[in-house]
Amino acid sequence: MVLLHVSAFNTANVPFKSHEWNVFMVFEALTNWAVPVFVMISGAMMLSKDYSYKDVLRKAGKLAFVFFIWSFLYLISDILIHGSSAFVKDFIWLQVFLQGHYHMWYLIMLFGLYLIVPFMKPIAKDKKLIKAFLILAFIFGFFWPSVRDLMMIEKFKKILSVPFFGAIYRALVNITDDLHLQMVLGFVGYFASGYAIHQIPEMNKKKAAICSLLMFVFGTVIVFCGLKASNSEGMAYTYLKYYQFGVFLQAAGLFMLFKHVGTCGLVSLIAKLSPMSLGIYLMHPMILEILNKRDVSTLSFTSEFSVPVLTIVVFAVCALITKLLCMFKISAKIVKL
Repeated sequence: MVLLHVSAFNTANVPFKSHEWNVFMVFEALTNWAVPVFVMISGAMMLSKDYSYKDVLRKAGKLAFVFFIWSFLYLISDILIHGSSAFVKDFIWLQVFLQGHYHMWYLIMLFGLYLIVPFMKPIAKDKKLIKAFLILAFIFGFFWPSVRDLMMIEKFKKILSVPFFGAIYRALVNITDDLHLQMVLGFVGYFASGYAIHQIPEMNKKKAAICSLLMFVFGTVIVFCGLKASNSEGMAYTYLKYYQFGVFLQAAGLFMLFKHVGTCGLVSLIAKLSPMSLGIYLMHPMILEILNKRDVSTLSFTSEFSVPVLTIVVFAVCALITKLLCMFKISAKIVKL
């Protein structure tokens, strides 16, 4: 996640499809699965246990507390970095505080997923229901939106110029819009997929590794093909959106790999970093912005090296600060749920 945000930090500040832009987008395309994988882990954990609505509300309350504490800290940080004048007009500061920093949308999304856990649980317990739910999520949440985005590319637009195919496509667009299947769209599909993959019985490690890696590679190829075919920056980012079929395959492949093949001896490292993951996630944009203010960014030197080097620096600083915060009971509450 840190690598994703480091690589994306200056993408808008370089020319479209320049060398730097291409390097940044390669890093983004290779790490864009991070948020979906986190959601899948949450789904595997939350739907595997019995939570009462009271338990869920308690968890959601802790999440809200962490959100507003960090939203306040980022508001102060933004005022110190950019000045107060930009935030005073039209209560911009209040809007910024209530909606949080750009990366904190994840906490809001997770809050929503927490609220539907008691309703998702009966679906998850029933094999037929969860299978039907996942099929709907796959078709309407990932596959069909990706097809619609594909039709934005000039090569595929020619297909729609044929009256017969154009009529069918427009009809399908209108029909699927009118279905309003919001229940299976977005991150709910990842949430349920994480649980479903977690429930798959142990597989042969070799077969699981081959299957998982094929999914990841195929998904990555789809993402890169979309980026290559893009004729604008806005269209390029379309193929990095989380509902994209390629991103789904990347996330599902990696999650399956870790579940059935293991973490390749990284258990002890993951165990040490796991308690700090939320703190690192919440803190890293602030460290990135402070460094950028000091003219230390991915544009400071060659992009191929600046992205990984800056990622390591930001990650290390965040991990150290989070570890220090975890040493005290009061401060630990803002970096742990």
